Amino acid sequence: MIMNCAQRSDYFSSSYVEARSRFNSKAQVRGLVVTTYTFAGKGVAGEALTADTVELGDPRSSNVLFIVSGTHGVEGFAGSACQLAVLDQIDALKLGNCRIVLVHALNPFGFSYFRRSNEYNVDINRNFLTSRPTAIIDKNREHAVIRQLRKTSNGYQSLKLSLMLVWQIIQGKKAALQSLITAGQYENERDLFFGGTTASASAQFWQDLLVKYQSNSLYLMDIHTGLGKRGQAYILSEAQKSSAQYQDNHRFFKHCNLVHTANDVSISSQLRGTLSSRLPEPDKAITLEYGTRGGLSVLCALALENYHYWHNRGEQPHRQSADRLKEIFIPQSRRWRAGVIESFWQILERQIQLIHSKPKQGSL
Repeated sequence: MIMNCAQRSDYFSSSYVEARSRFNSKAQVRGLVVTTYTFAGKGVAGEALTADTVELGDPRSSNVLFIVSGTHGVEGFAGSACQLAVLDQIDALKLGNCRIVLVHALNPFGFSYFRRSNEYNVDINRNFLTSRPTAIIDKNREHAVIRQLRKTSNGYQSLKLSLMLVWQIIQGKKAALQSLITAGQYENERDLFFGGTTASASAQFWQDLLVKYQSNSLYLMDIHTGLGKRGQAYILSEAQKSSAQYQDNHRFFKHCNLVHTANDVSISSQLRGTLSSRLPEPDKAITLEYGTRGGLSVLCALALENYHYWHNRGEQPHRQSADRLKEIFIPQSRRWRAGVIESFWQILERQIQLIHSKPKQGSL
């Protein structure tokens, strides 16, 4: 991909409506079929809320690579930009026996309203559980930090939360705290990282999509932003050390920031109920995480937006906190945005090479 900084950053849209329009337009120019799944409710501008899919490559191939944007709503602006780049530059990819399915806006409500979760506050990437966790899993929901998260409504409360988090880290409790806060909870529907009590519309759509593309070789690239050093791309994998996929990851992504969350929680704790857990072979999924701000800033922004969503929805404090959340997850910086596209393309090329390295299977 030979493009300058401005050209790469121009793939980023300013709203869900614009992102969806550009996605559909580029697909139609290519003569591709757009399949649309319509969700209940309306977006911030009264628009329909949809997830849209487009298939690229040989339709007979049993190697299917899903590239998903918007699992976490507001983070979808980065994933959408990457998908636009794929539609624009598809001729530069050597797909061979691999087909790509672009899934645009898995959580369109969060995408439209600049929220990470959906209209029921469900975190889609914690929503894929076969059974509800026991009370033992959620025994620490009344931890002091969790209580502070609930009442973070202004700058003073954000500072207080930051100091509490720093103190926990100084005491050597970072990993435990990270797991407590982010792994997913199923007790309080107004708290952050709520995984829901039933399957969301997004979860049902994803499961239907996997049925549609029944195959022994399903791969996933789920695009996220927020965690990690600003401007850095991280590849997160749940593959175990004993697995062949673990070795493949180190072979093809050895020059990338590769993190196996089973034994490294420096970027993310091990999560429950993730999108990848529904794949026939979850090890074949990777999450792309693009760093924006420090973890404390991200968490404080999430807490602030969540507080105002429940207490001042639609009013100025909520709108301001939502705008702030978007800037936290999708910085305006052209350099940052261009870097996302550049690194995504490099990782995508390596992912396709990894797929090509596997023994050829029969076509569908």
